[in-house]
Amino acid sequence: MTRGSGNRRGLLELAPLVAVQAAVGAVVGGASVAGVGGTVAAGVALTVLAVGAVAVVVAPSLVLVAPVVASYGVNKLGGGLSGFSIADLALIAGGVVAVPFVPWRSRWLQFVLGTLAAYLLLLVPVLASHPTSFGIVEWAQRALTVGGGVLVGAALAHRGRARAALLAYLAVSAVFATVAIAIAVESGFAPAYPGIHKNAAGVLLMFAVLVTVAARRTLALPTPVLAALRAVLLLGMAATQSRASVLGLIAGVAWWAVKNRRLTLSPLAVVGAAVLGGMLWISVGNLLREPDTAASRFNSLNSRTITYEVAIEIWQLEPWLGQGLLYWRDPELSWGGGFGEPHNVIFSTLGESGLVGLAAFTLLVGRVVWRLRREREELVQLAVIAIVARFVESLLSIWWVGGTQNPPWLFLGLAVGTLAMRDQAPRPAVPEPAPVR
Repeated sequence: MTRGSGNRRGLLELAPLVAVQAAVGAVVGGASVAGVGGTVAAGVALTVLAVGAVAVVVAPSLVLVAPVVASYGVNKLGGGLSGFSIADLALIAGGVVAVPFVPWRSRWLQFVLGTLAAYLLLLVPVLASHPTSFGIVEWAQRALTVGGGVLVGAALAHRGRARAALLAYLAVSAVFATVAIAIAVESGFAPAYPGIHKNAAGVLLMFAVLVTVAARRTLALPTPVLAALRAVLLLGMAATQSRASVLGLIAGVAWWAVKNRRLTLSPLAVVGAAVLGGMLWISVGNLLREPDTAASRFNSLNSRTITYEVAIEIWQLEPWLGQGLLYWRDPELSWGGGFGEPHNVIFSTLGESGLVGLAAFTLLVGRVVWRLRREREELVQLAVIAIVARFVESLLSIWWVGGTQNPPWLFLGLAVGTLAMRDQAPRPAVPEPAPVR
């Protein structure tokens, strides 16, 4: 079988899954846009989960692709699940389904899960000093989503489904990018909200672009198809006008280029950089030229500055342990005028958990990147640049939010599964030297 026929066969096998996931996304997104309550959205999510449970019997490893696609389910649920998004629940459920397929003996998986456990343990004193119910739920949610993402990714790679997962993610990303482009054109190039917040869409499309950069051999798509797909994704990013995601993309691509010594730019890369650079220039220029009125206090620049200042003031009250996870939801800390979550992972972490929490976060992210930085497998490089891009992007946005934080952990799981298979591969026999006579 030729490579081209293999590509076509893989796409045809994936088509039904992509169609089902697109339909689910349309139902959930439509319900959100129409203002349908969280109960209906939860019902849809539970129905999908029930169908998935039946499908586990038929094709268990392929079902694990669903949490990857569900990263676009960023909208929060209502009722008792108000702190969770569809993406969160899909990732947690996927982690449970993945348990039988995970390479538990892999030293790489043990390293990642051990690092996660160390991060969570370091936050225990923070919880003990500020034992709020929402803080405890947030701690558990971080454990389940990060752990679930790693388990799902590891199981997908170990079962040979990495390509299916990445193709499904790109297919749904292309749909969101196309919708964003259409909305931007129709609105006179105002920021596009393709069923989800523009910043969430920009970040998720950023990860899709990184997939097309770092995982080309895994995707095994014809060059014209890959180029067209990347162009659509870049235009979709530009349509959202998500400034932070552009900075994250630049950081991720730069890391990959230096690592692989690919410092020359293709024509498409030049055009893409020009489009995103122009969008960034216009968007920032419009923001800076905004008149100084009472309403300007709540624009993206001033609102961020206010939350940064509040986070630093709150952190200085308890430098070591901060004011507790999700401190901005604590009514006892409601100052005059109120405040929200800082759109900066460093300020947010300091306010929440102080220097101890910042050390824990540095351990979680920095230790993983440092350990994997020298590996040459492309799915490992994808995981590294996704984490780097997400960190840079989160300097202007929120790190711990359902959906947009999922792809880095899923890609990290793919890296773990890939490295586990490499370790399990039989080594070529070394011929014994001839005896000396």
